[in-house]
Amino acid sequence: WELRDVIGPDATKTISQPPGYLWMFVGVLSVTSLYLAATWTELRRREDQSRSNEERLRAFVHALPDLALVFRADGVCAEIFAPLGSHFRDQIDTFRNQPVEEIYPPDLARKFRETIDEVIQTRDLAIVRYAISIDGADHIYEGRFAPIEPSENQSTAVMVVSYDLTENQRARNDLQKRDLLLNSLTEAESILLREKRFHTGIRASLECIGKGVSQDIVQLYRLHGDGSGVIECTHEWERDLPFVYGSLRITETNLKELSVDWKSTFEMGEPLEIHYSSASEQSRSFLHQLGMRSLTLVGLSPRGGDLGFMAFGSSLERGEDDQHTFSVLLAISKSIQAYMETHFSQSELERAK
Repeated sequence: WELRDVIGPDATKTISQPPGYLWMFVGVLSVTSLYLAATWTELRRREDQSRSNEERLRAFVHALPDLALVFRADGVCAEIFAPLGSHFRDQIDTFRNQPVEEIYPPDLARKFRETIDEVIQTRDLAIVRYAISIDGADHIYEGRFAPIEPSENQSTAVMVVSYDLTENQRARNDLQKRDLLLNSLTEAESILLREKRFHTGIRASLECIGKGVSQDIVQLYRLHGDGSGVIECTHEWERDLPFVYGSLRITETNLKELSVDWKSTFEMGEPLEIHYSSASEQSRSFLHQLGMRSLTLVGLSPRGGDLGFMAFGSSLERGEDDQHTFSVLLAISKSIQAYMETHFSQSELERAK
């Protein structure tokens, strides 16, 4: 107020206070201004840091494999993070503030609670792999349990980050299955290469491929070339299990019901596949007659022999997208056809001699 009357536009007074007071006031004002500026700068820095942390947390949540939960020591979910597109995105409010028993099935909840207690006591990371059903489909998860150190007025908590391993597990199982199928094919073909006795080689290879590819019947049929229409099952392997039932024989009538062009299809070596879920009523009746849920027929047209076909049947329906099994069945059929051609050539040579 002193300065306003002295240096203002309508100044009429002089400073009535000693100069020392004025300099003291200026000093206090300067220090206060510096303090406020420093405080404001610190607040801005903290706000920027908080905003940066929020952005990092948001990016972390979006980058999560599928789910992250924070459990208190009493097993109650204090917080849940789920990225966009996650199965659990719509259940965030349902999970929050709920005990682990309300979130997971009883056996899995018990395992989670035991692991939470263990992590709190040991202050160490724990990993639990578990399976759970989501929307009717089975999923495999790997949960990583990590302790969160307590802050003021808070107890120790545990963060659980879950990784969905379903696709990786399926790929691993697919690779293992493919390896088993290829091993079965290799073993069956090695039998055909080393076995000189025709019937013994055929029977051994049918058994090998039947067991290796998890079929219930593997049969070799020959169409008599005299025009009689007789279809003869010359070699077969059947799994000796109670669920294998039915006539287990395929006739010309059956083939006509499956396809009017069945003969030309077999002559070209093309396959015919029937799966119960996608088959017609007539084809389903035929499968029921055989006691099978999936059937694959592969035509054989060996040089020097009659037209024939291979039949691979399974009492458990094989998926139509199971290309590995289908490829193995085609490959062994071609190998058996080559084995037959070799036998027919040797027989002709012996007769010529």
